[in-house]
Parts: sequence; structure tokens; C-alpha cells
Amino acid sequence: MQEYEYTFEDWLKGEIKSEDLVSLVENKRLGENDFKRIRSDQSFAYSNYIAMHLQLMKLAFYRRYEHSFAKEDLLSQQLKAVEEALKNFKADNPMLYWEAINGIDNRYKLTPPFIPFYLMASPLIDEFEEIMPTHISYYTKSNFFRWLKWLKEDGKNDTEPSFDGFSEEARNELDKINQRFERLKQLDSKRMDDYIQDLYNLPFVKERVTKLMAEQAVSTLSNYSNEQPSYNESSKGEFISYVWQDDHKEELPKLYKLMKDKYLHKNTTLKQFKAVFTGKTTENFTPIKWHDTNAYELLYFIMQLIDSGNIDGSLKRMDYIKLKACFIKPNGEPFTTDFKVVKQKVKEELSAEKQEAIDELISHFC
Repeated sequence: MQEYEYTFEDWLKGEIKSEDLVSLVENKRLGENDFKRIRSDQSFAYSNYIAMHLQLMKLAFYRRYEHSFAKEDLLSQQLKAVEEALKNFKADNPMLYWEAINGIDNRYKLTPPFIPFYLMASPLIDEFEEIMPTHISYYTKSNFFRWLKWLKEDGKNDTEPSFDGFSEEARNELDKINQRFERLKQLDSKRMDDYIQDLYNLPFVKERVTKLMAEQAVSTLSNYSNEQPSYNESSKGEFISYVWQDDHKEELPKLYKLMKDKYLHKNTTLKQFKAVFTGKTTENFTPIKWHDTNAYELLYFIMQLIDSGNIDGSLKRMDYIKLKACFIKPNGEPFTTDFKVVKQKVKEELSAEKQEAIDELISHFC
């Protein structure tokens, strides 16, 4: 039996990179059987996350649908919202859309530390998807839309639309992968009971997960962003803060004074406030703590600044990333809200009193 330099367990321990697998097989340094096991784990974890996330979307909607006395209206409204989200995704992410429908995605970039997060449908992945849409965003939305259409037809088709990740064969495969991760636990010499609880706190896990998320973010951006730097990015590709369009030296201190203690956290300084509105790179400004967790109020404030011409913006995907980079919750946590959805409902959900208060605030700078 031929012995190879590398094995499946070397991949589990992170001693070989996913991007090097094909060349290692071609050079007879990794066996084909081990290569197939690695690809199987990667592919299943990726599809399992889509299936589990889709199932959660179905359940969340069906709970409302089941108790509604206007089921047709609710279903039509949901179909329209998802269809609009799919159209926006295609328009905002043409390269991702093309790759998604042609089966080109990041499944084979997954590394062992990242796979458990996909198997558990971790909120960590959900937060990443909100910040930086990937192929998964389209996969889940398109399959959810297909399921909604099936539901609208009263389930006339015999088979409910689903995703292969929930098949019996897939469940058996999940059991096999869990057995393989038992081996990973042993390799890491940690107590079994603590492994899952402390998974992300393992140094080699945290390091590689963080690195992979950064690599995927850069890869996603570079795939369809070959334009010259705009107001959203510096020449190095870093995000920059908002740029006040008029006399920032005179107007920003005035705006700060009007907002202090009402819209801003009490510890917000003028220097910090000015940095968020004078085109600083991310490493040169500290996000502002909004006075509460009301995402509708925060977005309305930014919308009015844009509409009044005080800052530039179009509230596209890159603007939402900027918004999350510049403003955080009072407790220091980032806003994980889908601001694209918030924008569609902001004038309905935000009270007239709060809208009028912000309008009055912005009127000082029109």
C-alpha cells in the first residue's frame, strides 16, 4: 500500500491548505481517497448550512402563516419581498449571481475549524452574510422563493421543494463527519465535554476562522470591484468614513452639539464624531455609539443626511457596510440588522415623532 506525505488528518490539523489539495494529489503527496474525504466534508458542510438555514426561514414564516387570518395576503407580501430581494441581489452582485447559478462558490475553501460553524448553522455565518453577501445569500433566497411559490399553490405538487442537505443520505454523511471530528478532538487533546462549548476559543480555530473570513471578504470584493476607488474606499481598498460635503469645520461641531446626549452615547467626543464625517480610513476612526439599538432611527438619520446633500451616498450594499463600520450599539456591539430590509419599512416602523425630530435636526444644515 502506497504511503503519502500527507493524510486526511493533516488537513484536520491545519497542516495543509485547502487551496493546495489539488496540486498535492497531482504530485502524489496526498492520496486520492483522502482527497475525496476532504472534498466530501467541505461540500456537505456547505450544503448542510444552506439546508438548515432554509429550514429556519421556512419555520419562521410558517409560524406567522399558520396563525394568520389573511394567509393569501401574507403569502403574496412575502413572495413580493423575496422576489425583490433576489432582483436586488442580481443587480448589486452580478458576478456572485453568475457564479451561484453556475455552481462556482466557496465550498472547497472551507477549512476544518470553519466547518463546524456551517454544520451548526452558526449565527456567526449569518452575521458574515449580512455584512458581506456571498453565494449562500442567493442559494437560500432562491430556494425560499421556490418553496413560497409551492405553498401558494396549496402544495399541489406531490413533493415539497427542499434542499438535498436534508436527505437521509445527507444525514448519514453528517454522522460520518461527526465521527471524524471526534478524531479532531483527540488530536487537539481537549476534554470532549468542553470541545463544542469552547470551539471558537481554541487558538488554532479562532486564528484560522478569522483569517478565512477575511480572505473570503477580500475575495468577494475583488471578484466584482475593479473600479477606481470611490468615496467608499481609500486607494488601498480600505473603507473610509462619511465625508461632510459643506464646511465641516463650522457645521460638524454644531451638529455634534445638537446630537450630544440625545442621539449619541454620552462618552462620544467631538474628535471622534468629526472623524466619522471627514473621510478617515477604518484604522483612523472609532465607531460612534448610537444612543440605543433602534436601527430604524439610525438609518433614517443617515437617509436624511444623504437626501439633504450633507453626505454623499446611494444606500447600496457598500453604504450599508460603511454604516455598520461607523456606528455601533450603545454596548459596543455591531449592528447586525439587514439595513436593506429596514430601509423598505423605515417610514412605517419609525414613529412620526422621531422622524420629525430628525427632520428638524437636519433642517439646520439645509
